[in-house]
Amino acid sequence: MHAMQQFDVAKFILTTTATDRELGHTFHLSKNTIRRYRDLLNQRGVAWAEIEREGPAFVEDILHAGRSSGRHKNSPDLAALDQALRAPGMTLQLWWEQYRKADPRHALSYSHLAAKLAAYRAALPAEMRQGYKPGEQVAVDYSGMLASYMDEATGQPVSVQVFVGVLPHSSLIFCTCTPTQRVPDFLSAHVQMFNYFQGTPAMVVCDNLKSAVLKAGREPVFQRSYLSLAQHYMMLIRNTRPRRPRDKAPAESAVRIVQQRILAVLSQESFGSLDDLNARMRVLLDGLNHRTMKKYGQSRRERFLQTCRFIQY
Repeated sequence: MHAMQQFDVAKFILTTTATDRELGHTFHLSKNTIRRYRDLLNQRGVAWAEIEREGPAFVEDILHAGRSSGRHKNSPDLAALDQALRAPGMTLQLWWEQYRKADPRHALSYSHLAAKLAAYRAALPAEMRQGYKPGEQVAVDYSGMLASYMDEATGQPVSVQVFVGVLPHSSLIFCTCTPTQRVPDFLSAHVQMFNYFQGTPAMVVCDNLKSAVLKAGREPVFQRSYLSLAQHYMMLIRNTRPRRPRDKAPAESAVRIVQQRILAVLSQESFGSLDDLNARMRVLLDGLNHRTMKKYGQSRRERFLQTCRFIQY
């Protein structure tokens, strides 16, 4: 593996919650290789900011080094850490830098600490968990409710699919109409979504529709063109898991909002083409994203602009 690919692997290990198996699928490596890289990065105690500053050669040196002898690590009180991160302006990166400065030799690496904190939060009751990280993922799905336009040549209505994407942290929504759910339309909708968001998150979470997932389960097989799209944009793909309602919650909520706030309006209007339909949908979408949410006292667009962390392309 060349240094640049190792650099990319290290980025996803240290900045996302992707599993070894998911990273293996994305980078065409075994999960054992990913696990070994994760262990070496943890043992070295490096953060992504340091790797990004030093560059690919720095990563290559770490990943080709032998395993360290191992030493006792000073694990912090996770409950206290979780509470400390609720303070305005405090981030895990800032907290970790202070913690590591106090005792560099025995401090956990940033990724190890983040993993321990994630496991701690996952064990909490649902109402006590913190939300999604900015820029970590986008959830996508199709609406069960369709839209339509009138074919001017035949005078007959044409039903079209409604693609929906949402950034869970800010709740910023995207939607567009596509002729079908087939692969070319599905991929085109993603590209339009990334243009609307002006960047790509680290991961896309999709339902198990055939345009995305050929085989679901513990070892999912993703549609080849979809995987190529994700690799082009340096994203991971995660499909929703059975009996894990939290996986589907962001997309299902966004679909419901689009149906209530946008499709209900469109159903009362008529359009002569798919382009006309999508132009009107964009107007309604922008209005939705600029509407103040009572829960936050801000609009989706305002929350997005405050916290967006994207891979710009």
